[in-house]
Formats: sequence, C-alpha cells, structure tokens
Amino acid sequence: MSAGLVARSGDRAITGCARLMASGGLHARRGDKPGGSPGACPCPCVLFPRPAQWKGEVGRPFWRPRMVRTHHLSRPFLVLLALGCLATVARAADKWPVPFAPSHEPSPFHYDSKLWKEAPKNYIDDAAACILHASSTYLVEPDGTIETIVHDVTRLNGRKGVEKLGEYRNIAYDPAYETLTLNTAVIHKADGHDAPIEARDMQLRDVATDYQVYDHQKQLIISFPHLEVGDVFEVKWTIRGKNPEHAGQFFTRYAFGDVTYPCVTDELRVRVPKATPFKYASFVSKIEPVRTEDKDQVLYLWKSVHNQQLPQDENMPSKEDLRTGVACSTFSSWEAVGKWKMDLRKEAWVCSTDVQETGRDATKGLNDPIAKARALVYWMRRNIRYVSAGATHDFTPHRPSEILANRYGDCKDTTQLLAVMMREAGVKVELATLGARDDGQVLEAVPSPWGTHALLVATIDGKEHWIDTTSSLAGWDFLPHDDHDRLCYVVDDKGAIRLARTPALTADDNRIVQATNVAIGPDGSSRCERDVTAYGQAALVERDAYLEVPAGERRRQVTAGLQDANSKARLIRLSIDEASLRDFDSPVKAHVVFSVGDQFTGAVDKEGSVSDSKVWGKFLAYNLDYD
Repeated sequence: MSAGLVARSGDRAITGCARLMASGGLHARRGDKPGGSPGACPCPCVLFPRPAQWKGEVGRPFWRPRMVRTHHLSRPFLVLLALGCLATVARAADKWPVPFAPSHEPSPFHYDSKLWKEAPKNYIDDAAACILHASSTYLVEPDGTIETIVHDVTRLNGRKGVEKLGEYRNIAYDPAYETLTLNTAVIHKADGHDAPIEARDMQLRDVATDYQVYDHQKQLIISFPHLEVGDVFEVKWTIRGKNPEHAGQFFTRYAFGDVTYPCVTDELRVRVPKATPFKYASFVSKIEPVRTEDKDQVLYLWKSVHNQQLPQDENMPSKEDLRTGVACSTFSSWEAVGKWKMDLRKEAWVCSTDVQETGRDATKGLNDPIAKARALVYWMRRNIRYVSAGATHDFTPHRPSEILANRYGDCKDTTQLLAVMMREAGVKVELATLGARDDGQVLEAVPSPWGTHALLVATIDGKEHWIDTTSSLAGWDFLPHDDHDRLCYVVDDKGAIRLARTPALTADDNRIVQATNVAIGPDGSSRCERDVTAYGQAALVERDAYLEVPAGERRRQVTAGLQDANSKARLIRLSIDEASLRDFDSPVKAHVVFSVGDQFTGAVDKEGSVSDSKVWGKFLAYNLDYD
C-alpha cells in the first residue's frame, strides 16, 4: 500500500507524488509518467486538476489536492473477483421461486393447436379470452395426503384479454403443510413457436386478501412476457400436502366453466384408494363420472364441454344456479362429520372464568331466556369486531378466552364464543355451517364439512332462533339476505348432527310502508309530506345509510333519492326517529318533507305524474334481453 493523491476537478489526469506535493516540491509537466522524469513517482496516484488553474507551467501555483489511500490489486485476484461476480449473477438469474418438475396425473393433457377447431366460433370472436382446457386432478393417498394437479390452457383473443390475464394469479398454497411444484409454464405464440417462462418472470408473495381476512398462504404470480393477441398460455402446477384439520379426509366442491370467459373443456378427476368410502353428487344439472379402477385405486372423471361464461346482466339469479358442478367427499356419513367437528372443537367448548363473568355481567338482572339471548347477541356485536386470522383456522375456532381477550374473530369464532356464553346462561345452542348465497348449497347426498359461513341456532321454548353474529345492524335473530333458505348441518356441544334449512325470506322480512300526502299549488308545484317505515332487510339498509352518519350526509342521500324520481325535487325537512334507528329489533321510521316545482303543467288542465324510485327500481325497471 502507498500514499496517493486524487484531486477531481476536470477531465484530464496528471501524474504526481503525494509525498512531493505535501512538501511543496512537485512541479508536474504535461506528459510526465510514473517512473519517468525527475520528480515523478512510481506509485499509481493520479491528480485531476481544475482547468482554470492548470496551465502546465513550472512554478505556477497549484490548488490544494485531497489525499486518499489506494490499494495494489494483483491481476489474479481481479480475475477471481470478476468470475465470482459472474457466477453470482448467473445463480440469481437461474433461481426459481418454486421447484420445476413433471406432474404425475394419469392421462395428462397435451396441447395441440389443432384442438382449437373444436372451439365454437363465438368463443374466439366474441370473448376477450377463451379457455381451451381446464382440469383439476386430486390424487388421494391412504394416509390423507393429497396431490392436486391443476392445468390451464387459455387463448388471448383480444387486447382486453392480454391486459386482464397478463398477470397469472391463480396459484396459491399454504407452506405450513403444502409444497408447490410448477410443472408447465409456456406461451404458445401465435406464429407457432413456444416461449417458455423463465424464473425472472415469477414472483412469490403473501396472498393479498380482501375484507379483514389474514391468510397464511403464499401466491405465485407469473408475469407473462411479450404477450400478443392470439397467444396461448399454458400453466400447470402441483400442490402436495396433508391438511392438519381434515384428519386424513378429502372433500371438495367444483364448478365447471368460468364466470368471465368461455371454456371449451373442463375436467375434474379424483383418484381414491379402493377401500376408501367416496360420496359424490352433481348440482344444477346432472353429470355422471367415468369410473375406472385397478387393483388398489379408483379413478373418477367428470367432463363438461362448451361451458359458456356467465351472463353479466344485473338482477340475475344466483351464480350457484347457473354453473354445473360436483361435490364429493370421503366422509362415510353425516354422523362421521359430526364426530370430526366435535373432535376439532373440543377445546373451543371450554368456558373460562373470564368468559363466565362477562356473560353474567351482560345478562345481569335478566331472567327471561329470550331477554338473556338478546342481550348476549348485542353484547357480542358491540364488543367483538370481525377479523379472520390464524394458522389452521379454516374450521377450527380460537378458544373463547382468546376471542374475548383480542376482541376480534371471524364467524366461527364469534358463534363459538356466543354459544359458550348462551349455554352458561341456560340456553340450548347449536352451531350451523352453510354455504352462503352464490357459494353453493350443502348437499344432503354428500356428507362433508364444506361450508363458507357459520351461524348459531338458539332453541328457546321449542322455537329456533337463527343468529348471524357478523350482521352488526340487524335484529338479534334476523338473518341477512344471503343466509336465508340455505341447507346447513347443525352440530351441538356433544357432536350430535342434523340437517336443517334456514328460514326463507318472506315479503314481511323486506317491507317498506310509505305514505305521501301531496298538496298541489295553483302554479302546479307540489309540497309533499312522506312517512316511511322500513322492516327487516329494508330496515337493515336504512340503518346502514343513516346510523352514525352526520345530518348533512343524511340529507344528501335523501335528496339524491328524491331527485331520482323527479329532478326538480327539493328537500325541505328530514326527521329520522333516532330511537327506532338504534333499536335494532324495531322498524326504522322517518318523516320527509319536500317540494317539486312545476310538477303539474298546462294552460287550463294541469297534468303531471307521481313516481317513486324505490318501487320503480325494485319492480318495474328491468331491461329484458330478448336474445
């Protein structure tokens, strides 16, 4: 190591010696080189002068340079350093976020561009994208380990398809008990050649969820490069694992086709050990499997062809009534489901001291069982907010004491806490699991723990009261729209199970009584006084609009509704019954005074019309598609 000097102020370099400059003895000339003329130095120090000060003449003053240290690096060391950097870059470029290996499904699908001849013409011409082949294969092993292979082949028919599907986000798994292997990721270009996906085109991240749901899953995102209209992407992946909640059982629900894009062929395959019970049933329309078997295993194949995308019109029937599908399960009976659920929730039925004390405080001074149940429901809704979080939490609720301490939980958490508190208060309780509207119905023919929502059933004096703990603005035993008329399985604290259906929504459960007195002036204007009373589901909507909302925002919402009926309407006064608004078991009442200028016009006989946007929107304003 030697002492060197670097002074940066221009774009030309002058050699010199730090030692000489430090002593004021350096006079550099243009062209001097290290080891050259007297005064030159053998060390590789460099001086960068300021052009305005540097004249190249002996004896002219120099600006003061800055001293730095320099290192002598041998050529072999530099070569090794360069090779190491190149190796690091190469390893980073080749590192895949997940393993890449072949799949193991029986009779795998192989892409052939000639297969597009089987696609209906409108699937190509009228849609942004078209799915040629979609399949899901479940290989169930005797110990309950499940290997799931999913295959997707989709053509991008237009620019919308490129924009919507350029980022592939359908791959997700739980690393706590599952492993993900990518089997195929390739773009079949419109000109005929294939462009494989590379590691740099993939990202592994936490699953992004909506609402207050925190998931432990990971999501693999594929960003397809250089996509063009007419390209076909093919993706296949395998997820292998054993869910710790399922106790070695397998169950699933599969809907054929796609909500947004047409699908030429969609297949579901399930292979189970020959000795394993297997129940299945189709829904919406009947579809039977092709069954094949060997010495140890049985394979079931369901196939649906020419699946149209769902209509996008408003006010359509539920999506669950429009897509054919299959539910299947290895549970032998509903009693087996009840036992499984009891084993899973054994600790969740324990009522700790703090839960007991909270329940007693909420029902203090109450003797009537209905009054106690109502008080506990409202305590739950006021004090526990909705948050879904936790590992292995698909079917297993947190312990009541944890929910009480955290003051949050999802539907199964809050129903479990409420069930324990009600049982301590002497009320008979059961836990109900169902598929909410649009998710699908529980099927009696297929014993399965499947469900997407949890309710509580409290039986008092022989009458069942259905309770949704997540409906924070409803009456204590009023179910919101998506919970009505749903088949569910109901389990008590001993594991006894039964099937039941939630109450159907009636006209009285969604009713608005509205009376308007209209006074017409000589000039054709009108002054209207309207009394509105909303019941059930309608009251739920009104509370959502007006509860804990400033007066100005309330007036804005009412004015907007009035002007939907008549653009000349002007709100004069709005009075909402605050007591009824905050009593969730009562209907919501409001009094509205408004005027409409020039509602009736004419030289002699004045004519006009009176309409109501709520009535018109619900019953008459439907556009019929004659196609």
